Amino acid sequence: EKHNGARLIEVASRSASPPPSAHLPMAVNLKALYEARMARARYRTRAVKVSDTVAVTIAEKAGMGVGSQMWEAGQTLARYLCERDAERKGLWKGKEILELGSGVGITGVCAALLGARVTLSDKKSILPVLTETVKANQKSAAHPMKVIELEWGRSHHQSEEERKARGTSTASSTTASAAYDLIIGADILYVPKEAIADLAREIRARAPHERVEVIIAFRLRRWHEHEFFRLMAGYGFEWTRVQGPDATTKSNPSSSSAP
Repeated sequence: EKHNGARLIEVASRSASPPPSAHLPMAVNLKALYEARMARARYRTRAVKVSDTVAVTIAEKAGMGVGSQMWEAGQTLARYLCERDAERKGLWKGKEILELGSGVGITGVCAALLGARVTLSDKKSILPVLTETVKANQKSAAHPMKVIELEWGRSHHQSEEERKARGTSTASSTTASAAYDLIIGADILYVPKEAIADLAREIRARAPHERVEVIIAFRLRRWHEHEFFRLMAGYGFEWTRVQGPDATTKSNPSSSSAP
């Protein structure tokens, strides 16, 4: 009985395995499959009313990560920019503005619709959806909007792509970042802990003097938001917490300036 039992197990084991010729390739390029699926997926566009006079058409695409969706901090910051513009009509007109971590671009595009010269930036994988938002709103903007790839902490001056977008020369690249009047970012603190130091360095490099204002809106989610402000204080920045325009949101803009 033991011998027969062992034989039955052995036979069952052999019959469960297909012949060698029937084996399928084990190497599968999951990244290529994902990219192909994303290429087939369609963008979803919708109009978002920011103020009585400003509406932004945004593009979104499922499956591209958190940056391909609109978050409430982006709306909060866009409304805050509109509020300040209403208080001082034309406040942003002609201003050079850099948006970090633009995502779908609602805040940067809003600034452009208020008359600013805006450069929107994010990592490479988010640029397609960001570009779609820019295309949908460009005709309503006073100046051409620029979209660039920007990895935080990897450059302390303008990249070649940014120089071309803004029309600055290579000779002036080490100081050209100072040409921005305002740096903005919505929910850019919602990142892994190790990225916080890169973000702080990026802002420090692009806001070298007190004439550059930095405004960010964020929801407190993780303890390392406090680490960001500790690092910025070490760089000599001072900041003021202001009440967000939405009474229903917990995403509060913070306005900072360089030393």
